[in-house]
Amino acid sequence: MDLEEALNSRLPPHKVVQCVSADETVYQVEIAGYPQCTGVGNTPAEALRVARHLFTQLRDAQTAVAVTDLETQRAEKLREAVRLLVARALG
Repeated sequence: MDLEEALNSRLPPHKVVQCVSADETVYQVEIAGYPQCTGVGNTPAEALRVARHLFTQLRDAQTAVAVTDLETQRAEKLREAVRLLVARALG
């Protein structure tokens, strides 16, 4: 398995569509369930690379948001624990 195949094996199901106009032919790769990750290129491989890149960016952004949410939840739990300890110490 080459690098491209390995990278593409982790993509959700996708399809390649050939789009023909009067003066050029381009390819569009649609990743099922992720319309924002549609890639367009002059070859199927190029369109797939673009779609994979967009999907990776989206997945990374979603992961970053999840990590930020976790950090916020943990910080709030820590603040609550500190408040409780201070209240007990003062009360």
